Amino acid sequence: MFEQLRALPMFAAYPDEVLAEVAKAVREQVCAQDEVIFREGDDQQGIYLLLEGEFEIRKRVRFQDVVISRHGPGSFVGEVALFTNSAQPATVITTLSSRFIVFDTGIFANFKDTPFALLITSMAERMRSMEAVVYQQDKLSALGKMAAGLAHELNNPASAARRASQHLPEYLVRLQKLALKFGGSGLTDSQVEGISAFYAALCGKPGEITEDALAISDREDALTTWLVQQGIAEGAEFAPMLARHSVTDDELERLRDLVGASQLLNVLAWVDGLFNLHVLIGTVDRGTARISDLIKAFKAYSYMDQAPEQEVDVHDGIESTLTIFAHRLKSVTLRREYDRTLPRITAYGGELNQVWTNLLDNALDAMGDAGTLTIRTGRDNEWLVVEVGDTGGGIPPEVQARIFEPFFTTKPLGQGTGLGLDIAYRIITERHHGHIEFNTSPAGTTFRVCLPIES
Repeated sequence: MFEQLRALPMFAAYPDEVLAEVAKAVREQVCAQDEVIFREGDDQQGIYLLLEGEFEIRKRVRFQDVVISRHGPGSFVGEVALFTNSAQPATVITTLSSRFIVFDTGIFANFKDTPFALLITSMAERMRSMEAVVYQQDKLSALGKMAAGLAHELNNPASAARRASQHLPEYLVRLQKLALKFGGSGLTDSQVEGISAFYAALCGKPGEITEDALAISDREDALTTWLVQQGIAEGAEFAPMLARHSVTDDELERLRDLVGASQLLNVLAWVDGLFNLHVLIGTVDRGTARISDLIKAFKAYSYMDQAPEQEVDVHDGIESTLTIFAHRLKSVTLRREYDRTLPRITAYGGELNQVWTNLLDNALDAMGDAGTLTIRTGRDNEWLVVEVGDTGGGIPPEVQARIFEPFFTTKPLGQGTGLGLDIAYRIITERHHGHIEFNTSPAGTTFRVCLPIES
């Protein structure tokens, strides 16, 4: 054991006599794949130094085991419980056949009685409490942003649908009165068909989409003059609707010849009422459809009612995240450069969406919600690549080395916790065995996320 310890760089500076004493209190332990080293809540068992293989740390969260991180040779585990004098905070399981050097608790018996050990215990507890509080605050902050965006997006279609529904009874009453008038008017089948054809042609015209406001105004004046000349000045209220849909004098003349001058006003009132009724129904339909889409996007974003790990299409997660951010994209030029041939990957979909949220939020903050946002996907050998680029001012050189540090932020006080990119980094590197990097210049910043295609 002495020679094994001497071969490790961390023990290179130890005198032989000290290392010999340490070697007496350590042992080697070989573990098979999927073997439990210790479970969350177990008593202290010393410190394990991994020589070969791999292990992962799992934490029980809401009745399920969540993988916190994976570690390779040279990593320690078990030190938290030992130095904080507490039970094991997580479960450790080997993911490959592994070989450990185990430092039994007896080695640290004298050390634990020293004031220095008390300082380490206090520091560990304080850091753990601080990280838990700030992490929770960051989660609440992200939830608050998402809720604010969702509320904003839901309010618009809901308000439009409500306004439309409030006008529906008015037009229904008006059409009912007109129907009673037409009931005794003695219109022939050919006249009814002609009126229906006029209305169908009206609905089929693009109207104001293809013309400027001045042209529409000129047509409205001409139609008003024509209606006054026909002795139905009351019909002038329908001129704006007719003008917007490119109705001409000739079309009105044919309609007058079909139904008679005495019925022309009633027919125009019926057409106007029916058209507005359809417009209101369309508004309600679009508003409720938008609300439904937002709810679907929210469920997709949060992976509600779904397993935490599953096969996902990264484009679906990006799109659901963009939907949540729609209220901030109104002045942004959004460029989607997607490679739709990319395969689905096994991943924690909800956590990936948290990464997209943090990257998009930072990009929009950097641009002040105005600029060009580019989202690009592609493949680089065995990696699936997602890039999020902005046209902000870039990341200053003096802070680039700290960008993934926990609690570090360049945002004004109170506007950032400094955990967004740290959380994104952990999710990509520890949870998905990928990597994340960035390129920046005064012209903007692009974050590049690489995820393994094969789980």
